[in-house]
Amino acid sequence: SRDVAINDAGQVTTTVHRVVWIGTAAGLRAHADLRVPWNSATCTFEVAKLRTWREGRWWPDAERISETAVVHTLPYAVDHADDYTAMRETMLLHDGVELPCIMETLYTITERNLPAVDDVFVLAQRDPAMLVQLSVSAPSSRKLHHFELNGAPAPVAGERDGNQVLTWSLRPAPALRLPLTGKPAAFEPTVAWSTFGDERKLGDAWNSAFWEAAVAPKAVVDSLRATGREAAGDRARVEAGGRWLAAAVRLIHTDERWWAFAPRPATRTWETGYGHVLDRAVLWASLLKADGWQVLPVLADAV
Repeated sequence: SRDVAINDAGQVTTTVHRVVWIGTAAGLRAHADLRVPWNSATCTFEVAKLRTWREGRWWPDAERISETAVVHTLPYAVDHADDYTAMRETMLLHDGVELPCIMETLYTITERNLPAVDDVFVLAQRDPAMLVQLSVSAPSSRKLHHFELNGAPAPVAGERDGNQVLTWSLRPAPALRLPLTGKPAAFEPTVAWSTFGDERKLGDAWNSAFWEAAVAPKAVVDSLRATGREAAGDRARVEAGGRWLAAAVRLIHTDERWWAFAPRPATRTWETGYGHVLDRAVLWASLLKADGWQVLPVLADAV
């Protein structure tokens, strides 16, 4: 289950609860050790349960988490990218594992200072499940927009601590169909939800953050122009500039969604010589605009 609680201050608390019966070595490899990404600069991470049931008891203990079971690591991709080293990949390691057993995991990630929040949740998982459930709660003053896709069930409305709650449940939940794809939301039961007033407000919030950061380093604009002096035509000029920038600013393969509404300033990306997809886009847009081009950023998703 995934429970998302939103408050008026822009804080989003996501609690993930997993209970998995393991009967094979393949299941052990897939579920015994979990890797959870989060950003320590904007989030807090707490583990409430990390335990294994076998032989009639919990290991290591019903209410105790082993000191060696929660390991905070730095993702390899940001090892040489200091501005991104607030990212964490926390390893959750279950003790006392033997086949067969039941593993239970309960953890919470709290993210701060978001203008609003939206997500797409695929109810089908890699393995079949007895129950997959999504709950989203928000103050009554915030409208929860939602769409059910590909046969996903309608939500059950409720109330918790004075907040509205919507809950989607799939019981049982079949495994993702094979072959696996990068976008199961295109054909599996999926819920899309948002607290933005509409798609335009989401775009406006993203656009505002984008252009606030997209102020071109003045000296670099001359370098961009120099790359296209020998190019034949506008398209060739842009392509030459793109190749030059790609070589000058290395790509960091990390999930840019953690910085969706707070990209780094274009000057900082240039000074450091690296950036993830969004930061490099901000720098590229700032340079093109300073060179006289009309630039229209588009927030899109691959299908």
